[in-house]
Amino acid sequence: RAMLEAGATRVRIVDLDVAELGAHEAAVAEALAGPVDRVVLAFGVLGDQERAWQDAGAAVTVFTVNATAAVSIGVLVAQRLRGQARATGRRGRIIAISSVAAERVRRPNFVYGASKAGMDGFFTGLREALRPDGIGVLVVRPGFVRSAMTAGRSMPLAVDPRRVGRAVAEADERGRELVRVPAVFGPVMTVFRLMPQALARRMPW
Repeated sequence: RAMLEAGATRVRIVDLDVAELGAHEAAVAEALAGPVDRVVLAFGVLGDQERAWQDAGAAVTVFTVNATAAVSIGVLVAQRLRGQARATGRRGRIIAISSVAAERVRRPNFVYGASKAGMDGFFTGLREALRPDGIGVLVVRPGFVRSAMTAGRSMPLAVDPRRVGRAVAEADERGRELVRVPAVFGPVMTVFRLMPQALARRMPW
């Protein structure tokens, strides 16, 4: 309903549990059966971070959804878009929702951060691999977003999904390849990435 109200002429839903890796190929084929200009990959799980580093099953679940599934679907989507570009000249773009947690893995959520780092690195590399085909990849690194995934938690610089959506749309229109939301995370993460570990571990977040 929201998409139709925003101007979409048709909405088609394809059900997929991304943790079911074997179902990816059929779902992507159905979703991308016709010409596509934009593919937005927006899924992930936070998980119980203290349990995840002590429970192999919990850790694997986080990585399966955040990293393995994202890579699997990313490969399938990329090949579809390449085929479309060669057959019709119509070049699409992938928008991959990563996280600022991918830029430097922190102790409080290092399983989640590590899984997002893998996903982020893949799509950053995929961008370069697809460049000769004229297919773009926009990597989005939001900070803490108020959503179902983060319900009950709070964090400085938290943003709502609409703000993220507006920032992504603007970055896409400008042809950017990377966007952080809010923008202040650009300088913040530059400093944090260069910070010595002895000092970084004392940060309150």
